[in-house]
This record gives sequence, structure tokens and C-alpha cells, in this order.
Amino acid sequence: MKKNLNYITFLVVILIAGYFWQLSIPHNNANPAANPSDTVNVIFSFDNETTIQLKYPYSIVNPDNLFIITKKLSQQQGWAFNFERYETMGILITQIGAKANGEDQKYWQFTANELTPLVSVDNFYPQPNDTIEWVFEESEF
Repeated sequence: MKKNLNYITFLVVILIAGYFWQLSIPHNNANPAANPSDTVNVIFSFDNETTIQLKYPYSIVNPDNLFIITKKLSQQQGWAFNFERYETMGILITQIGAKANGEDQKYWQFTANELTPLVSVDNFYPQPNDTIEWVFEESEF
């Protein structure tokens, strides 16, 4: 009987300690999509003539791929925006603003945090605070 009482006392102490430990953990009840510091930085370099840096709000709940981000930012700026969809490769951005692929053998290319992803824009999902750079330049490929 004393053994059972010790066991029950031990369980009650553990439960109370767990309850107070849980209360000590800070909880963020805010909507994760509403955090203003969660943005994707997007830089557009138009043939080394003009560079424009924009911020795009990042949503943890419903993240956008780079195609959607680039399209929305282009529309907000009033820039022309065109693309081609390839069945096996995905989407290729062919025009942003007045610069279209093939002009002077230059093409739109993107990097993420100074690295070149090996996926198409519709398959690339930037993370919060990533820096994406769109550059209109001669292709290395």
C-alpha cells in the first residue's frame, strides 16, 4: 500500500512539474503569415544598367514559388512579363520589363543567395529572408 502511495505521489509531482514547464515555454499565437520580417528579397538587374530591389512578403502557410513571386512583382511594377512552359523542364521566364531573352545573346537568369539553383522557377520555393537576384546577361550554358 505504501508502495502505491509513493508511486501516485511521484506521478502527481511529475504531472505538476510538466504543467509548470509547459507554461514557461513562450508561445507565439500570432499568424505566421503576418510576420512583417518574413520577406523574400528580390533584385532585378536589367543588363547592368538599372538595379531594382523589392521585398515580397513570405507566407509560411501558403508559400509562393519563384514564378508566382516574379510575376506578381512584375505586375506591381507595371513591367511586361512573359514566360514559356516546357513540359519536361518547367517554366522559363523570357521577359521582364523591356528586356526579352535573346537580345544581344542575353537571357534572364536567377540566383538564390548567390547560388544557381538547378530547378525551374515554378519548382523553386524561396525561404524567408532569401535573396533572389534576376540578372539579364549572357548565359554561361
